[in-house]
Amino acid sequence: PASLFSRDSISACLFLDEFFLFGTHSGLLHLTRSDFTAIQTIKCHRSSILSIHSEGAYFATASIDGTVVIGMIHDLANITAFDFKRPVQAVVLAADYKTSKTFVSGGMAGDVVLSQRNWLGNRMDIVLSRGNGPIIGIYTMDDVILWMNDAGITFCGIHSKAQLLNVPFPQEGSNEVRPDLYRPHVHFPEVDRITVAWGNHIW
Repeated sequence: PASLFSRDSISACLFLDEFFLFGTHSGLLHLTRSDFTAIQTIKCHRSSILSIHSEGAYFATASIDGTVVIGMIHDLANITAFDFKRPVQAVVLAADYKTSKTFVSGGMAGDVVLSQRNWLGNRMDIVLSRGNGPIIGIYTMDDVILWMNDAGITFCGIHSKAQLLNVPFPQEGSNEVRPDLYRPHVHFPEVDRITVAWGNHIW
């Protein structure tokens, strides 16, 4: 819809069966139906939205302004913001977010942070990884999450909080690209299969 993007460009997007979500460089989130009929627009960040994720009922956005915003797709007025103080480049919600209130985020601080909300609504953080450069992608499949940073591709159990596998980024010579210069592209062609394209390589 021209009315949505005439003055602001898209920085992130998410396509669901019934809804499309578009994040912009000014921090706006546009929600449309799958035929692009506009439903609602909200201002949820002060600057570029870099990541959008949903587990069905809830959505999460991460921004260069250092915040993660979580809300309900059917009630965009009901949102909660979490400030991580440094640019957040990726966020995912646990598949059981409705009951566990668990999400994972990471960015320029170099930490992969698992966050939960206790019964008082306060945020509790557990650092799953630290010290391997900026986090440039976090993805989830059932109860497994995977993230990308200078250490390569790391798989972790979201509930066990145990690392399952690490695939280093190749360092084959002077022609090898820096991993942090390229955002990885991840696709799930089958239930138990993941394809990752990143830099000069596909896994």
